[in-house]
Amino acid sequence: MKIYDGIKLRSQHKKLKTEYQKKLDDINKQIQLPILSGSSDIYNFEQSYLLASKNIWNPRPVFQSYTAYTKELLYANRDHLLSDKSPDNLFFKVETIDGRLPSTEDGNSWPLILSNYKPIKFENDYLILKKRYEQNRDIKLDLIQKQSGRLNQEIKIPDHTGLLFCRIKIEPTFLGKFITRFFRSDKLYIITKENNNSEKKYKLISGMVETDYLISPLVEDTKDYYNLYKTDRLKYKNVKSVKIIPNDRNFLIDFWQDNFEIEFYNFSN
Repeated sequence: MKIYDGIKLRSQHKKLKTEYQKKLDDINKQIQLPILSGSSDIYNFEQSYLLASKNIWNPRPVFQSYTAYTKELLYANRDHLLSDKSPDNLFFKVETIDGRLPSTEDGNSWPLILSNYKPIKFENDYLILKKRYEQNRDIKLDLIQKQSGRLNQEIKIPDHTGLLFCRIKIEPTFLGKFITRFFRSDKLYIITKENNNSEKKYKLISGMVETDYLISPLVEDTKDYYNLYKTDRLKYKNVKSVKIIPNDRNFLIDFWQDNFEIEFYNFSN
């Protein structure tokens, strides 16, 4: 649409409203979400599907999970789930961008969601979750191990009885901090090794892993997430080690400090 056409449309309020509704109807035809009682939010993104569905939209502060890339933004979304404004329903889908580890996106909200929302059914690739309590309850994870790690070092995952969450504090070098003033930070990756020795490589955002995220079992899609509610807890996808590696194409600059701190937390819902 040309700029002139856009200005003309905005000057005609009734026509603009009609066009807006038409766009919502078109979106709703793509994926029709059921209308639920109470308010709803949708994870991880695709907010337009929820807006078009005529449900009561109750978004978290950073309503696209992939844009909550700092500790402060992640905690803002977590706090929303604990407030008296928390949504009654969640349309939940495990999805990510740029090859990231899926559990790092709004990862510190996962214990709250697992404890305070119960699965109802699948609908159009979304798992519908319903709030269990009138007010969501806070969840405290149990620290079971804290250690130092190094880039390119294989780190063994400690024994755990429930779901294993993790925090990693990894800092850029002095030169790395300087460069991020003008450019994007250099890439980090995590390599997960499961009990069957299969390895997978994901992009890692340093700010996203400063708060809790699920490291074992490995959750790759929404069905994996649904299975976290079951007693066997995806034991066949347990992770036995991880390795943090920097961008292997950058030979000129040490962007990240070689040593970092890693903590493991046990969670039983």
